[in-house]
Amino acid sequence: MIQFTPLLVLALATLAVPATASPSDRRFAASEARDARQEQRIATGIARGTINPREASRLQARNGRIDNFQNRLASDGRYSRRDRARVAYRQNSASHGIYRARHNRR
Repeated sequence: MIQFTPLLVLALATLAVPATASPSDRRFAASEARDARQEQRIATGIARGTINPREASRLQARNGRIDNFQNRLASDGRYSRRDRARVAYRQNSASHGIYRARHNRR
């Protein structure tokens, strides 16, 4: 006789759910991927010594605020074109800040 543990039941239940993602989910994931790349750029700057600890904490806090903003926008289950544009604007600004911090001749 097979014993079903709660973990096994949970694993089987997740396999039974269709793995379709809505376009909104994919767009949200793309924005999250961009955030991960920006975090990697900050980490690279720290490793190379082009970003000092104070700059790094400021840049990471800025990315955290963007994450919170994005989660707030998506909390209602919709992630509209306007929401994506607002997040992209903030991410563009953060990206420019990362560039400036990495190239400020310190």
